Amino acid sequence: MTEIETALLDALENLERNRKATEKRMLDALAELESNHAAIEQRMTKALTHLGERLAELEQENTSLAKHLASLAAELERQSEIQTAQAVLQQRQSEILKQLAEQ
Repeated sequence: MTEIETALLDALENLERNRKATEKRMLDALAELESNHAAIEQRMTKALTHLGERLAELEQENTSLAKHLASLAAELERQSEIQTAQAVLQQRQSEILKQLAEQ
């Protein structure tokens, strides 16, 4: 084998080693990317689940607050009716007292 052939074979072997090393690095990088992707997907799923649960809690609180507000509005209406009735009674009482005083 000539010196040139030996040099070419050495170069070819170096190229093959470099190709295999590059392929291994690429496969390792791909595996890491896939692992990172799976971890990110898992975190996003967990976060979305948490957000869904929190939204359900807030909707329940909103419903409860709406019921409480309706109850307060009904109580306010009832108190307003009582005050109106009291004002009518006071007016009537004043009229009666005025009539009695005139007699």
